[in-house]
Amino acid sequence: MIPAPASNIHSIICISDGHQYNSVVHYMGEATNYQHHDPCTSKNRVSRSHSRNHYFQNQHAAPKLHRFVSAKNQFMASPKDLPKGVLFRTWNKDDIPILARLTYDLYRYIETLDTIWRTSPHAIDHLRAHLYELHTRRHTMTYVASLDKELIGFITGSIMQRPPVVLPLRDGLIDNAYVKPTWRGKGIGTHLTHMMLDWFRLQGVAEVRIHYQISNKGAKAFWERIGFRPWTVQAHLWLSDKNV
Repeated sequence: MIPAPASNIHSIICISDGHQYNSVVHYMGEATNYQHHDPCTSKNRVSRSHSRNHYFQNQHAAPKLHRFVSAKNQFMASPKDLPKGVLFRTWNKDDIPILARLTYDLYRYIETLDTIWRTSPHAIDHLRAHLYELHTRRHTMTYVASLDKELIGFITGSIMQRPPVVLPLRDGLIDNAYVKPTWRGKGIGTHLTHMMLDWFRLQGVAEVRIHYQISNKGAKAFWERIGFRPWTVQAHLWLSDKNV
């Protein structure tokens, strides 16, 4: 299970090749201008224009790294154990109603694990409006996984500006990530996450956060496999509790 955004635990990862995250993006073709540096130890940043029209296709004979294969911003390659025929791509406006439904399904699942998490009656309408607003933001990206035009998973991330009294001044936040139950355990969520971490790296982001519920053991295991470690704890209090 991949988690919802509001949480009880905040985790953080430092993006560093050969350390927490070891999938390097290799680029070929005239459309790229890419320099790789370790952003956790260097002030050098990636310089590359980013397009919202990337496409990723699972190829069983391909190596385990994303590789830029043409000047049309198409990426092909993924781990051999990914289901055949699964397409990974950036989102478009037509995806938003389905993404809102998948996010709503995620939130309802969280309700079965956590009595504090409650989904509002009109949540799906608010989610749809929120996603349309996110789609216009320059510093937000969503990747989707599909099979035969059916969306089976997605991940959304945003670059966040932080208060000037703490470092870094900006970091990455994975807002939502979800894979349909019948497609879990097949590497799809991991591949989507690696794509998102690649995108953060390309934007010069050195640290990424994710929120998940303490009660969501599957989420905890998933994110720790990626390399995230608990950082802060968010606590909750019922003021109606007679013991307060």
